[in-house]
Amino acid sequence: MSAALLTLDAVKALLDITVDDNDEQLTAALPVVTEYFENYCKRGLAYVEGVVEEMGVSSRLALFRYPVAEVTELQLDGAIVAALPRIDKQRGFVHVSGGCCVALVARVTYSGGFPEDEVPADLADAYARAVADYAGVSYAAAATTGGGAPLKSLGLGSGALTVAFETGAVGASYDTSSVPPLLAPHLFVLDHYRLKDYV
Repeated sequence: MSAALLTLDAVKALLDITVDDNDEQLTAALPVVTEYFENYCKRGLAYVEGVVEEMGVSSRLALFRYPVAEVTELQLDGAIVAALPRIDKQRGFVHVSGGCCVALVARVTYSGGFPEDEVPADLADAYARAVADYAGVSYAAAATTGGGAPLKSLGLGSGALTVAFETGAVGASYDTSSVPPLLAPHLFVLDHYRLKDYV
């Protein structure tokens, strides 16, 4: 089970929940919703120290936790690399040069993910709302979000809900048929943190 992106107290503060009646349900929902978010984004969002990942060697090693806080060790075929190569912390890559053609296995020890006090506001708000929704706990509807883009269209066909927003000159649409209903209201936010295919 994943580490929680935010603590129970942080979720309650974001949603202005002042009673303790539902703490057990909310606490149980924290790691589950983190799993939902991380599976959809294809990367680890919650901060974890001392993560060890093994992978085949290429010129760019993609790490699961995002963003990368610190790489403490890199091994290529069991040999520790003395000078760490360039690390792209924002995209979660370790750029390996030189021995990548002869080494077969890389082992990276690092810390990554968003520390609780650094979780972006939009992600924190979406996470808190999803935790409450999963736990079945009601909260103030206008908790922390500002206004949104006006709805351009709403479609339902073949079991797929398609929502399109008018965001100025460019419209944005989201097909929610391939995601759990819990995530559907948060796709706009989650797509920003989802792993992209960088060249």
